[in-house]
Amino acid sequence: MFARWKSNSSSTFSYRLFKQHHSEIHRLYGAHTLVSRRTMNMVKKIDKQLRPTAVFNVSRRNIQTIAPTLAHWEKDYKHFNNWVRLSAAVAINAYMEIYLRNVSTLAVESNPGIIIGAPGAIDGVKLLKSREKYSYSEVAVHFTKGDWNTRITHYERLFGPAPKTLKEYAKELNELRKMRNGVGHSFGRSVDEYDTGLTTELKPMMRLSEERFDHWLRMADEVAAAIDRHLRETHIGQYEMLLYYHTWLKKRGGAPTDDDPALLQQSISQETGETFDLPYLQSLIGYYHES
Repeated sequence: MFARWKSNSSSTFSYRLFKQHHSEIHRLYGAHTLVSRRTMNMVKKIDKQLRPTAVFNVSRRNIQTIAPTLAHWEKDYKHFNNWVRLSAAVAINAYMEIYLRNVSTLAVESNPGIIIGAPGAIDGVKLLKSREKYSYSEVAVHFTKGDWNTRITHYERLFGPAPKTLKEYAKELNELRKMRNGVGHSFGRSVDEYDTGLTTELKPMMRLSEERFDHWLRMADEVAAAIDRHLRETHIGQYEMLLYYHTWLKKRGGAPTDDDPALLQQSISQETGETFDLPYLQSLIGYYHES
């Protein structure tokens, strides 16, 4: 018997995309860190009153923008390293919101009765089949805007008690959100610092240490994993694979054939790397057409 509300996967496709983004930012920041540490070690014992051009090759076009001494350059470079972390924090916030938007949309589409407080009242697969452009993406906006206390309240209103990990990190998630706003809207300063047109001096840039940046990387992964597990086990179940079959079938003209299980198996393997046995796919296809 096909277990509609029991997930057959260890994670959603949305979470796998999140992990790819997460690995990418790890690699990019790691690549920068290797060069940064080597560069700082290289100038450590050099006379700081020398011009940077005595150590680094600088094009004639850029020479006027370089600090006058290595001491000044070193200060600028430390600020730049901080800016790299701030920018990477913006990326973390961005791909977390991509994940939240996608996975929450999936959960509501799977179990639309939660919108009226009646979870399980209707299987979203029925609406998927009967409505052209079936989507609840507008509901997901509540998980990507506003402070995290409001987001968690909305999460629990729809999906029930939020994962403990999500609630424990609420304060830090809000700090990440505030920093993202400062970097995105006021060049690394607090938005409130530039609330008047009479400001004529640069305000101090926000600081983000390597330790806190590493902490936010771990936080993002733990929060996404906890949400994925909760929504997959309580609201998504097998909907993701049913949605995949629905989309796949439409691309092929919408008419099922006897060899669909084998062809579907091949398609899933090529596109996702997942391998499902034929009996499971036969039961999934049967459930879809009987819904």
